[in-house]
Parts: sequence; C-alpha cells; structure tokens
Amino acid sequence: NTLWGWGNNDGGCLGIDSTKLTIYTPTQVGNDNDWSKISCGINHTLALKSNGTVWVCGSNNVGQHGNGTSMNGSFSDKFIQVGTDNNWTEILAGAAFNLAIKNDGTLWAWGLNSNGQLGIGTFANESLPKQIGFENSWILAICGGEHSVALKSNGTIWSWGNNDLGQLGDGTINQKTAPIQIRTAPDIWII
Repeated sequence: NTLWGWGNNDGGCLGIDSTKLTIYTPTQVGNDNDWSKISCGINHTLALKSNGTVWVCGSNNVGQHGNGTSMNGSFSDKFIQVGTDNNWTEILAGAAFNLAIKNDGTLWAWGLNSNGQLGIGTFANESLPKQIGFENSWILAICGGEHSVALKSNGTIWSWGNNDLGQLGDGTINQKTAPIQIRTAPDIWII
C-alpha cells in the first residue's frame, strides 16, 4: 500500500516533495504504507488512506486542497490532510475540483465550480468540503473535466455541471448546478 508517482509534476501534483517539473521514473511518495485509493486531477491529486482520511497535493489556485484557502500560484508538493475527518470511503478528482463520499452515504465537493460541477446549487468556488444536498444514499461518483455523475444505492444515476455537449444525459445542453436524475429506471445502471 505504498504510493508512487511519475510523469508531469506541475505544481507538485505527484506529492513526492519535489518541484522538479518532470519525474521520469516511479518515485515513492514518502514512507507511508496505508494508501488505499488515488484520483488525479489536472494539476492536483487526491488520495485516501486506509484510516479514512483524505489527502491532497498539487495546485490550490481554486481551493482544491479543501483547507479553506486558495490563491493563484498556491500549491503543495507534499500530501496534506483535508480537514480532520476520518470517515471518507470514496474520492474523485475532477479537472480542478473534488468529490468525496463519507461512510454515512453523504456526498461532498470542493474546488472549482465555474460550471456548477460541485453540485451545490451555485457557481461559487468552495475551498472547504461542502455537502451536496442532504441525501445519504450516494455510493459512487465520477468526475469529468467540469461535470459529475453519481450513483445512489437505489440504482438511480444523477449528473450535474457543464453540459455543453450533452454530457449530463438529460436531453439538453444546459448546465446544472445541482444533481438531476438522468432516468427513472434504477435497475440498469452499473458504474
């Protein structure tokens, strides 16, 4: 359960404690051996440890770190913990935003929200994790560049964010700032 990174390290997004722009060989991220999941954005990376904590590295220009700060040119080349909660079960990184699910089935988002991709009903960026609605039946989510899709435990699938090419599946090209149910047939969806 060690974590390794290589390739483009713009903004320290590999979390290997280096600002070197390109890493040509797999390089271990610290000495921890309790990593369980990883998800990559464009210039930031989100990771989940086996103890249920979430960690992030790389760019923080629109609040991707989830620590209440954001500043153009801000970044961390080491993984830093997102808050203090230890009940996260799923993590997903979009282009410059994040989604995460807690063990109580709630869905949270933070970072860039220019197209409503956080699903919180606004276009405002968020630098702290913010709950999406009040539902507690989310089991899986996926981030696109500027849109999101999620699955509930009842088998229904929901989408929100940028929709300029119809990626939300609702038959329109209108962006949505909150989750909309794509179809009502719950027994056909598997992500």
